[in-house]
Amino acid sequence: MSIKQELDQLRQRFPDCMIAGFTDLSTGMVLSASHQENLRQEHLDALCATGADMLRGDTSCAIAESLSPDPDAPIVEAVLLNPNEVGIFFSAPDHGVDALCCACTPAIPIARFTDAARESFMTILAVLSERKAG
Repeated sequence: MSIKQELDQLRQRFPDCMIAGFTDLSTGMVLSASHQENLRQEHLDALCATGADMLRGDTSCAIAESLSPDPDAPIVEAVLLNPNEVGIFFSAPDHGVDALCCACTPAIPIARFTDAARESFMTILAVLSERKAG
């Protein structure tokens, strides 16, 4: 299964997920995405930038310093609640640069979606690992 197919399946299961993007946090590039047809590139770029900040940037550092018993441990999951959109972000648990950045409507069932998105992200990482090994 391709990354795009995995992202498409996630969005099909959760129609309130407007964007699911697989990104490279080091470059800020979206490598693959599934989204509504009328999405502007600026929205995708902004989602990736927000994900980078929440997972590796200044916001991540502030959260880790405030809430983590180990402030040097990276943030691997983040949720950003706004009145019109919910951002849900995952980074590779091995401190890698891969991330999944999602933008959803406020109606998204956050707990169920987060579990499914985490599973999809782990599937994508496993596929990439197999490709590198093979």
